[in-house]
Amino acid sequence: MAMAGLGQEGAELLARALRENRTLLELDVSLNRINGEGATAIAKGVRENDTLQVLKVTNKCYFIEPALYSKC
Repeated sequence: MAMAGLGQEGAELLARALRENRTLLELDVSLNRINGEGATAIAKGVRENDTLQVLKVTNKCYFIEPALYSKC
């Protein structure tokens, strides 16, 4: 789900899904412009999840070409 444009609303929906999930082992929510409230919601969802083993979260892009920064 990296770069999927989740935002806060999507993060809150994802958090609800994580509470119910019993199959997902790895999730990447990097570069989704998730704010503090969205991150807190996801953290609460993960706390109630017994199966997720890997959660990747990055909110920064690192490119050599400065012109590519606008694509993050």
